Amino acid sequence: KDDDPQVTEDDTNYAYYINSTNLDYYFDHRGILNKGYENSTLIFDGEFVDKGILTISSPNIKVIGNNSLFNNTVFCVESTNTILSNLNLVLDQIFQDNDYAGILILNDNNTVYNCTINYNVPSECDGIGILAECGSYRKVNGLNLINNTINIVGNNTEDGSVYGVFVDWVDNPVIYGNTIHADLPLRAISRSEERRVGKECRS
Repeated sequence: KDDDPQVTEDDTNYAYYINSTNLDYYFDHRGILNKGYENSTLIFDGEFVDKGILTISSPNIKVIGNNSLFNNTVFCVESTNTILSNLNLVLDQIFQDNDYAGILILNDNNTVYNCTINYNVPSECDGIGILAECGSYRKVNGLNLINNTINIVGNNTEDGSVYGVFVDWVDNPVIYGNTIHADLPLRAISRSEERRVGKECRS
């Protein structure tokens, strides 16, 4: 098709350039990646404003930011063997349906590399830069969080929880080279209740 911006191809991989104009060609009205893009590289160009949650549901996907900015646009990785790299997120809203995270990881063998998240969390709300989690019946395996920068501001003087990175029910994650700057209010907290797992894990 003329409107299909496929740019390169080899024996196993395809690369696609995605911008704000053709985003709907790849993601459906719910923000879920359309079928048929497994084993592909998605290269995001330009600015993406208020696009909600972009969900990667196909395996073996590379998501690469190329001079891109995701303004109040976040990612959910439901698939396996996904790499998110060079993404720049600027957030100042809550993302309840993404379990309050800028990047949410729900499955095995996924990597977040060299991404930047600047998150000014709204007043009295939960907010998380990168969240990896699963339920008590199984654990996430093969998580890599490498060389990311997270700048997060919490405005929750009375209610809500704010984390730069939260890893829950994950076996042997590799987490190194990350920089986290957190500006949080001084407040009494309680650890009497374990944080509820929000989204159902994918198997």
